[in-house]
Amino acid sequence: MQTTKERILSAAARQFALYGYEGAPLRAIGDEAGIRAASIFHHFPGGKQELYDTITAELMELAQSRLLSVAGLGLGPAETLTVFAAVFWDALAEKPDLASLLLREAFEAVSERNAVKRDVAGAFVRQLIAGLRASRDAGALPDIEPEALIMTIAAYGVVAHGAPVIRQILYGEEATSDAMREHFLAVVRRLVGVPEPG
Repeated sequence: MQTTKERILSAAARQFALYGYEGAPLRAIGDEAGIRAASIFHHFPGGKQELYDTITAELMELAQSRLLSVAGLGLGPAETLTVFAAVFWDALAEKPDLASLLLREAFEAVSERNAVKRDVAGAFVRQLIAGLRASRDAGALPDIEPEALIMTIAAYGVVAHGAPVIRQILYGEEATSDAMREHFLAVVRRLVGVPEPG
């Protein structure tokens, strides 16, 4: 059972994903959460901006904390990236509204509202790419551009969860989430040179 605060965050993520920051009124967020819009300020005194900051911080934390947890497993670079892809998929499956919001954010111009978060995310991605490039140059990963590898993993995972129409067109109504997950991981394993499980 979700708490009121969790319902508000879930509703806000969905509204921001559908209509953007400017187009998502607090009234719609409150209606979807089952409360009056004025009650949102009890949980989030900063209103819409605090909701947005909380949700986007959760997105960044989700990716960074999960990658760091995988990095500590002591696997080689290819196996680490494969496990991270699975963890990334599972995180988006838990919160598909965050995937939809991430898609919307990807198309939105940089503004004061999101510039700092984009800078932090950019630094994180640059560090990841540098690590992948070093692993590739040391022969621990196939000869693939790290940017293309990250783009493939990110785009596949985010679109599969955040763009239901594209998912339905590609996989059809009958495709299960588990089947899509296995297809995604098979693609990642091929890209990084990890053999298919026996």
